[in-house]
Amino acid sequence: MRCPRCGKEVQEGVGFCQWCGTSLVQSAFKTHSDDRIESNQRRYCVSCGRTISWGANVCPYCGHDYRTQAATQYAQTQPEITEGLKIVFYVLSLLIWIVGIIIGLFLYTRPDPESQRVGKMCIILGCVSILISIILSVVLYIMILGFGG
Repeated sequence: MRCPRCGKEVQEGVGFCQWCGTSLVQSAFKTHSDDRIESNQRRYCVSCGRTISWGANVCPYCGHDYRTQAATQYAQTQPEITEGLKIVFYVLSLLIWIVGIIIGLFLYTRPDPESQRVGKMCIILGCVSILISIILSVVLYIMILGFGG
């Protein structure tokens, strides 16, 4: 260990420099904290067990790719559509056809099959809502103006 003030070699574990009298307790603390910081900036590869830096996306020793692991973890943690939310989407699709088609297209483009199934159903209900609106309009027209003229 070297004295931070005079730079001369001193024994490990002493409290003061024997040549200039500088307190070494504080510099020893800094050395230990620097070691802790450096050791905290390292991690171990889950594949080969060697020490790698925290910033590494790929293990330089075995080639384990951490980016793909994070992507699959994100894909697994996406929340599924609850039964209550499905009912709300279906009712909205029937009552307001444009909302149903927009929700349906949004859900249909998601990668999971459950969202695609709900999205497809919302699109179908939106189209059914359009047909019901047209049929009711024709019936209303016939009732008001009469069938024969």
